[in-house]
Amino acid sequence: MQEILFPVGRLVGGSLYQSRVVTDTVTKQPKLNADGSKVVSFSFGVAFPKAGTTHWGQTEWGAKIWAEGHQAWPNGQAGANSFAWKIIDGDSQIPNKNGRKPAENEGWPGHWVVWFSGTYAPKTCNANGTVVYTDGVEHIKPGHFVQVFGSVKGNNPSPSPGVYLNFAMVAHSGFGPEIQLANAVDAAAVGFGNAPLPAGASAAPLGQMTPAQAAGNAGAPAVPGVVHGAPPAPMAVPATPSAVPVVPTPPIVPDTAFMQPPAAPVMTAKAGGATYEQFVANGWTLEKMRAEGYAV
Repeated sequence: MQEILFPVGRLVGGSLYQSRVVTDTVTKQPKLNADGSKVVSFSFGVAFPKAGTTHWGQTEWGAKIWAEGHQAWPNGQAGANSFAWKIIDGDSQIPNKNGRKPAENEGWPGHWVVWFSGTYAPKTCNANGTVVYTDGVEHIKPGHFVQVFGSVKGNNPSPSPGVYLNFAMVAHSGFGPEIQLANAVDAAAVGFGNAPLPAGASAAPLGQMTPAQAAGNAGAPAVPGVVHGAPPAPMAVPATPSAVPVVPTPPIVPDTAFMQPPAAPVMTAKAGGATYEQFVANGWTLEKMRAEGYAV
């Protein structure tokens, strides 16, 4: 095994924070650890400029990987096209198993793309290693520039000859234009929430509504905690309570001002067209509406 401090490159694939379950190539079932838990893997690709090289083995870091592979597999296996070097030519026009050509990926052309992997999330730090990130924040995004301290080791014995390229630490060297990876989805850009709800659907749990509210809940804009449908019938103002004592002389007129509904507040654009009454019908208070930004 050789340790390698790679030069600064650009994160162009995978994730430093999201794992995937490893499956057996034969059974297609998840691999299990000794304790029965599923084996997971973290993997990511870093692009290094070719800078005039015609083979990655001509670079300082590549020469170390090349030497380790041939030392681990001394009987010619390292010379086979099937040998797993974990390095891709970013200018390649050969499609992968998903039909995508490396040269079609953002940030790949003109680079050697090295894929690192491990069974745990890599430790991350700032550019010079003086601050190790332990706050749980995903500081390093696809498209940012990183420097990897890792190692290379031959995988002999194995039915699939190759090398392991493992990471130990990843430094956040600099920012770059973020890359929207092919398998990533921007939930805010998809268009969720624009389709009308079908009959019988509700944006609030049915247990929190009256039967009348549950019967008509389609057609209004989607608003958290608000029943969608026709606005509820105006609330009847209770009559003057008969229990209010009346003295013949002078007559006492009950103060019913407290029984009148307050003037409806102004709803914000966040309310999506839903009325104050609709919110109230679903248990919202004016204070909560204001706190959540639905009313002013």
